[in-house]
Amino acid sequence: MLLREELGPTRVGIVVSRRVGNAVVRNRVRRRVREALRVLYPEIPPNFDVVVTARPPSAAAPFEQLNEALCWLLGRAGLLRRSAKLRPETRPASLGQQL
Repeated sequence: MLLREELGPTRVGIVVSRRVGNAVVRNRVRRRVREALRVLYPEIPPNFDVVVTARPPSAAAPFEQLNEALCWLLGRAGLLRRSAKLRPETRPASLGQQL
């Protein structure tokens, strides 16, 4: 979900439900998604609120898969300013099960 704000920097929220796993697993998923977004954050234009909801398959996904999925999703939403390298044209195979 994306909401346009009138003023201020881009804000990012990460939601991980109990269906993903116990507290240890949920916190690990949250840290991994946060790290993937930290690298992409400078490429997201200001004045947006971005909410990322992690699905249960994200608990077992390797970091590269999470990063690829976030790049693709942010690119699809039109939120990456940089080169097409960050925005793959085709849907990543990792999204077949919806991370």
